[in-house]
Amino acid sequence: MTTLTFQIQSAPRPDGLTTDDALGEHLVALCHTAIARRTAGPAALVVRSDRVDFVAMGGDTTRDIPVKLLLAALTRMDLRDDDTEVEAVGVIGVVGAQRGPGPAIPLAITFLEWTDCRWWHWQALMDAEGREVAQATETVRSALDGDPKPLNLGGWWTLARHRTDLKLKLRALVH
Repeated sequence: MTTLTFQIQSAPRPDGLTTDDALGEHLVALCHTAIARRTAGPAALVVRSDRVDFVAMGGDTTRDIPVKLLLAALTRMDLRDDDTEVEAVGVIGVVGAQRGPGPAIPLAITFLEWTDCRWWHWQALMDAEGREVAQATETVRSALDGDPKPLNLGGWWTLARHRTDLKLKLRALVH
């Protein structure tokens, strides 16, 4: 068994976020706020009925486990003393998108996938320094609109349940 350490931060999930679009737009607003504060490093999302948990990615977290396996494991995450089920998982923040030779282009994303494998995706290019979203490049796509799923995103529920039987058991560490 592999032991990894994660830093998880939680934010309350406001009432009324009952549609994919409403939840997605709320998370995009959080992403914009993090970009303005320069704290929009990529993070995994775990959406529950009462909150959204953010798991910082990068550094030791993604060095020790591939991101797709981490996200698949988060779909079946078991946190002691917490009986709220995971409703959706995803990613949020600024990532570097490689498009051919040259430096990576900063890209802001919010991507969610639910237990039934439907998904919702927002993305926008950023300026070269990764400080501002280029609003003209913002796009929203979703499974409910019949859009094709973005490459390399999603499929985490299926991966965890049918191909790897991944499970993630967490315990809080008090410092």
